Amino acid sequence: MPTRTNHRSLVMPAFVVILAAIFTFGASPSRAEDRFGDSTWVAPIPEASGAPEDPGPRVAEPDHERTWETVLRTPFRVAFFPFRALGWGLEGAADLAEKHLPVDELNAPPGPPHGFHAAPQPSLSSNEGLGFGVSMKAALGVPQNLFRSDLKWTTKDTRRARATFLLGADRPVGYSLFGLYRHRPNRRFYGIGNDAGTTRTIFLEREDEFVGSVLVAHKPKLNARGYVGLSDIDIGPGYNDSPRSIEVFSPAEVPYLTRGSRVWFVGAGAGWASLNEPYDPARGVQIFGEARHVMDADGNDLTYEAYRVEGRGYLPVFADRRILVGRAVLDGVNPASGSGPIPFYRIPFSNGDDRFSGYSGDRFRDKRLVILQAEYRWLIWSKLWAFALAQRASVAPSTGALRWASMHEAYGGGFRYRITDTQTARLELAKGNQGFDIDLNLEAPF
Repeated sequence: MPTRTNHRSLVMPAFVVILAAIFTFGASPSRAEDRFGDSTWVAPIPEASGAPEDPGPRVAEPDHERTWETVLRTPFRVAFFPFRALGWGLEGAADLAEKHLPVDELNAPPGPPHGFHAAPQPSLSSNEGLGFGVSMKAALGVPQNLFRSDLKWTTKDTRRARATFLLGADRPVGYSLFGLYRHRPNRRFYGIGNDAGTTRTIFLEREDEFVGSVLVAHKPKLNARGYVGLSDIDIGPGYNDSPRSIEVFSPAEVPYLTRGSRVWFVGAGAGWASLNEPYDPARGVQIFGEARHVMDADGNDLTYEAYRVEGRGYLPVFADRRILVGRAVLDGVNPASGSGPIPFYRIPFSNGDDRFSGYSGDRFRDKRLVILQAEYRWLIWSKLWAFALAQRASVAPSTGALRWASMHEAYGGGFRYRITDTQTARLELAKGNQGFDIDLNLEAPF
């Protein structure tokens, strides 16, 4: 009896091969010099002195696109012309806004400000609603000493205030003080584990955090930091949605379901990058790592270790405007011997930088979280990119419990628009095992 080929089973092995190729061949941003005749070749700047009108040799006319390339690209150009038009509009609006109302990115500006700057910071989220905020930056005496802050309130009563004092911004060794207040009345919770149910519940989370850091930088490739801090989290029933978590789960099922915790922590992190350019790289590799020791500050007998490792790879496909991108993440916590259980709100969860494509934010959480993602990106116009993605992700109680077969699979695509050098908006539509999910992130990390 003839066997039947399961094409779906061939997709993920191909996905792994693509991901491995990105990290293998994208490791170095250097490449052979472009040659005349390539579609990306640019005429060099003449070194000879004299005016362009003077008689003498001239560079040949720019090379034309090959006929077969034009034939292949035409359907895509027609299909994506509306998005190119959208890109023109966004670019024009951004130029107009920058001219009359400059907006600078809060967390990693291109350079230190002079004087005082303030700008609006709108946001949009299905969980938090429409947000209104303002960011502020100021130089403290000299440009190397900075103050940055932002305030935010949303229509679903989420509130956030952040402030950073940075001393020695452009020096090999710097120092920073960071403070955070955050109030989220409808934080989502589905349960713990990779097979958590689909019932969405809410709880109130109020968080205060203070961190002092020593920063060491060897630009542009290597940076590191050591830090110490205090985190205080209070828990409540929640409002502005239903049902509440305490109505669906019990404290026996969920550690710290009805109580907060206060902890001290000390940690260190480092990052290394070899990229052709820092903001929208087309080739190269990035690696980040961090480890943290956490101990209770309120007598709850809580001690645990936390760590996180992330790698990204970029590989051009014949030209820098078409690239393959790979990303791998491992996030985990380990309770110390004799420690009590780790609060459910302090273990890794699928949101923010680690959101699972095709699923709602906060959908999964456990002591281990892993993400494997591959994307194909192509430039539509200027700063507007389209992308197709494939992702497998999972959570588990331990590293040994992670299984390829139990990972959540998602496919989809969307658009990325670089608002500033260090701020990117990302619109993503992806299909997971339980249907489609759409996400708009105005501060996309990837």
